[in-house]
Amino acid sequence: MHLIYYQVIYQLLFLHLIIQNILGIINQKRVKLIHGPIAAKLFKFKETHAIYKTRNNLDDPNFDEKNEYKDVLIEYIKENNIKYLLDLHVMANFRHQDICIGTGLGKNIHNKLKLLSDMENKFIENGFISTTIDDPFNAVYKHTVSATIAKRCKIPCFQIEINNKYVKNKYEEYALESVLNTIAEVVDLCIEDLENNKKD
Repeated sequence: MHLIYYQVIYQLLFLHLIIQNILGIINQKRVKLIHGPIAAKLFKFKETHAIYKTRNNLDDPNFDEKNEYKDVLIEYIKENNIKYLLDLHVMANFRHQDICIGTGLGKNIHNKLKLLSDMENKFIENGFISTTIDDPFNAVYKHTVSATIAKRCKIPCFQIEINNKYVKNKYEEYALESVLNTIAEVVDLCIEDLENNKKD
């Protein structure tokens, strides 16, 4: 099973979500609409889970040492035997990177170097030529969602930053469908990695 954690606050598109009062957890094969135009098509993956916030409580799960969102996320991962975390964000359109995969300088991904390479290549194959690892966002700060989950849950965590120009239709480079399709293929890579681990 896999978990996609996403931010959608619109400064960051795939939402850093935990509402103190309203917690959304999704575990379905198909969801027509979750939150916002990206999430509307994102969760079509077999055995994929999502957890998200629906409003900003002036907290920051990627910065705060103690955070209710991370507590709920940790509990959910353990209860549902989640094997991977994709922590999706959107970065500002002025950045030259198309995609940045933050690994905590390798620490957060538990030696999944081949999977990381396959993810990077998948984004590049699908037209996101400037795909970088740990530049400019490395997820190395110990209180980021990825660093916290990697340490507490002992699963590989990938913080994936997507350039805003690909997900907001006001930009000429807008390519939402391609972003969604590529994320779907990245999830497939995680499933393939899990299956290969079972064979070993």
